[in-house]
Amino acid sequence: RSATPHTHLPIYEEVTLQENQSVRIRLGIDRFLFSEGYFQPKMIGIASLGICEWIDNFIKDQDDAHRDQLWKNIVICGGASRIPNMPLRIEKDLKKMHPSQVINVKLHPHGGEAAFMGACLKDPQEKVPS
Repeated sequence: RSATPHTHLPIYEEVTLQENQSVRIRLGIDRFLFSEGYFQPKMIGIASLGICEWIDNFIKDQDDAHRDQLWKNIVICGGASRIPNMPLRIEKDLKKMHPSQVINVKLHPHGGEAAFMGACLKDPQEKVPS
């Protein structure tokens, strides 16, 4: 549930199902591991760079004149942005890669809904079907 695990002790949560059936669910370290796939895709069997390497490569491909501004204005959105502490984890990992660089990772104000909201925008020239 968090991008930065603080404890590996299991948590037990009581859940009430239909017809007042109650079950106890054990949440162990796996509650942290699902988000780790964004940082270490090989861990979940995907041959790809992690999110921080993608960000690093993108910024390195930009003009030198813009890199400092890009490092200071990294904005995350989409479903993964809802993972607790995700911006902090990305910023921490990027700072390990570039210790002397000023890095600022922000959460988009609309977080998980940003992509949906962008898709809802339409071209003002587009005719709306009647």
